[in-house]
Amino acid sequence: MSKARMGRPREFDEETALDAAMKLFWDKGYEGTSMADLTKAMGLSPSSIYAAFGDKKALFQRAADKYAKDVAKFYEETFAESTVKAVVRCLLFKAVEFLTTPGSPKTCFTLGAMPSNSDTEPVRQMLVDVRKRGQVALKARLAKAQRSGDLGTEVDVQDLTRFISMVIGGLVVQADGGASKNEMTRTVKLTLRYMGY
Repeated sequence: MSKARMGRPREFDEETALDAAMKLFWDKGYEGTSMADLTKAMGLSPSSIYAAFGDKKALFQRAADKYAKDVAKFYEETFAESTVKAVVRCLLFKAVEFLTTPGSPKTCFTLGAMPSNSDTEPVRQMLVDVRKRGQVALKARLAKAQRSGDLGTEVDVQDLTRFISMVIGGLVVQADGGASKNEMTRTVKLTLRYMGY
């Protein structure tokens, strides 16, 4: 095949450009992010964005998948803890760290980028699916703990999964509202104390 038919190689790093798009969507939301915003943040022309990633919705899907992959690593590190109490403690404290990372939006991508317009229902569903992946992973880790005897059989794994997810969601709301790292840490400590963890 000739070089002409193969086309010119891309003169940008796709992962770097995708990371820039993800952070922009995360900060401004799906509806609040324009193609002009994306071209500026990614340092690419509209034609280059379309050629590499497709339209805005396709680019958003790639950004959401990247976020889910990064969060999955975060969960995997947490789930490596040896006991369920250590898992929950680590997960909640790491959530505070995540939400107070310098240079990152003080919210969760799946909530911060959520559209409000009914015309963007497929985008909303993308974000719901990303959140569900995390919940499914957490439920599987808790079920494993229950099978090993580390978590009592009297505990409903689905309810505990939902409760922990709600606590993390509450931390996201606190962070978005301007709560400090110290304030959210105190919230986590209070939650763990009432859980007996």
